[in-house]
Amino acid sequence: MKRKLTAFIPIAVAAGILAGLAIAGNSTIPTTVSFDTVGTDSSAPPDRDFNIAGHVGSSKLKCLANRIVTITAGYENETTTHPFDVARSGLHGGFAGFGPSKHNGNDIAAAKFVVKPKQIGTKQHPRKCGRAADAAGH
Repeated sequence: MKRKLTAFIPIAVAAGILAGLAIAGNSTIPTTVSFDTVGTDSSAPPDRDFNIAGHVGSSKLKCLANRIVTITAGYENETTTHPFDVARSGLHGGFAGFGPSKHNGNDIAAAKFVVKPKQIGTKQHPRKCGRAADAAGH
């Protein structure tokens, strides 16, 4: 009986370690996206006279840089949102998008940011930076 138990313990420990690695390898690193500032440029063409800036946040530095941020805009008196810009975050997570301040004569009233997930790590040890979304305005 003692031999069977002794042989079983290393197998159980190995299975537990492999299960733990599988769970850790598929974990998602939390990500946030935040609105920072807006601005206008009267000298720019009308389709790029409004800018929106924000930043991606994460506890993992690799999750900040080179993230794709899709920006959509809502305009006053309109019920649908419209594509505004697609930005890519810099080394420390900052990004800026440029688009029109008006649509069919209506002023911009709101913006939504969506950060797509990003795969980091190796094939053997993949990690994923999470998706995030935020909105500003009404």
